[in-house]
Amino acid sequence: MDRVFGVKGLGARRWSVRPTALWGVVVVVVSVLGGIAIAAPNSAVSASSSLGAGGELHIIDPPIRILDTRAASAVNDTDQPGRKTLPALEQPGTRFDAQILGHGGLPGPGEGGRVLGVLVNITVVEPTEAGYLSAWGAGRARNSESSIVNFAARQTVPNSALVMPGDNGRLTIELVGYGQGRTGQADVLIDVAGWISSSSHPTNGLRVLAVGPDLVYESRANAAGLPLGADQSVQIPIHRTVVGGVAIPTSARAVMVNLTAFNNIAGSAPTFVSAVPYDPVPGIGPSTSNLNLAPGEVKSNLALVPIPADGAIRVYNSRGAAHLEVSVVGYLDQGAPGSRLGRVVPLDTPFRIIDTRHANTGSPAGRLSAGLAEDWDFSASAGTVSVGGVLVGPQIGFLGNLTVAGIERPAGWFGNIESYVSAYPSTPGVGAPPRTRNVQLANDAAVPNMGLFRFGTGDQAYRLRVYNQSGNVNYLFDVAAVILDD
Repeated sequence: MDRVFGVKGLGARRWSVRPTALWGVVVVVVSVLGGIAIAAPNSAVSASSSLGAGGELHIIDPPIRILDTRAASAVNDTDQPGRKTLPALEQPGTRFDAQILGHGGLPGPGEGGRVLGVLVNITVVEPTEAGYLSAWGAGRARNSESSIVNFAARQTVPNSALVMPGDNGRLTIELVGYGQGRTGQADVLIDVAGWISSSSHPTNGLRVLAVGPDLVYESRANAAGLPLGADQSVQIPIHRTVVGGVAIPTSARAVMVNLTAFNNIAGSAPTFVSAVPYDPVPGIGPSTSNLNLAPGEVKSNLALVPIPADGAIRVYNSRGAAHLEVSVVGYLDQGAPGSRLGRVVPLDTPFRIIDTRHANTGSPAGRLSAGLAEDWDFSASAGTVSVGGVLVGPQIGFLGNLTVAGIERPAGWFGNIESYVSAYPSTPGVGAPPRTRNVQLANDAAVPNMGLFRFGTGDQAYRLRVYNQSGNVNYLFDVAAVILDD
């Protein structure tokens, strides 16, 4: 089948700014363009007129668990302690607050003005019903219906997220259940990997430099083609590795990788996969996880991993046997004086900028079919982003959630179906399908994954390409932050 690429424009979306203490965003739904309903903010990010040392990322080495609602291993579970209620579909969602600032190496609640955002991994554990999880700063208006984790019954699901703590450094978490007349339960874990400083923070952090994405490790392509067994880890070189034509420098302090684990081979068992900077202790393993998988599952998740002195990270598998793929999407390094490259401008609550489910054109309407890709042009929207009324200028991409809303089987297709969806910089012409994947999905489940999405360059500036492997899919983008360029 020929791969056909269509170009869809977001039009002149206005991202304006209110001069308030932290970044904020208001979302409105605008007209349909190119057959797709696009959400764009009516007023958007705000902070001090000069970023100063703001927009830089401070890593937590190693990541630390700051919330665990499970009774046997409870951490910081003070609001409605214990397993959380998953309400029936017709009932309001269950909300509870978690104290974020002051835990896991983060500044304290009294220093909240120094924190623009916190990079976390949120896991919903063993839900008895399907549903989704959302989170936003306590005491702040919820301006978006975007979700962070979508899960099926009895499916432990993680996803990375950039969250902005609110009043007293707390985060409001909402669980919404899909049970038809049934109330369920679920546990929630939060692991913190880093945080983004405002201009009031006295010391510099690191810049986020998007590269690739490129596949740097695939267990099926190693010397023996063997999966990782129980309590095994693999070292993956990062320093000096060439990604998208760029050699990652030895000064890089951390790396952003997209992990995909294939727990669908003989010998698979319930397991977790962790990306960590150091060799795990045999028989114990890491204290945090990036992926949790039941037998037969294939999942992807973004991870921020500190790079130790030897220049390599480790990826660990807890039980059974699983194949792994690791793709590099960016790295963290010191910024050059006077440069804005790699500064992160987070939004108060993510906003939904693309939702193909609202399209009414195409065959099938709005969906991206197997083996096809389409380009999106973000130039008009990016050109209006401002801080304190001053345009922030060029951008290299954004941090956000890509959610794929299940797979529609083509006509005549019976039985199970699997696919993956990739988002990557647009290039001239068609090009080959990517070897990297952002979202791995099966059958009807909606699957989100946070990503660092880099725009194309040259005549493809501000363009992003989305590719689908199989079936027909709808997808959504929720933008959490923009990444600045010089």
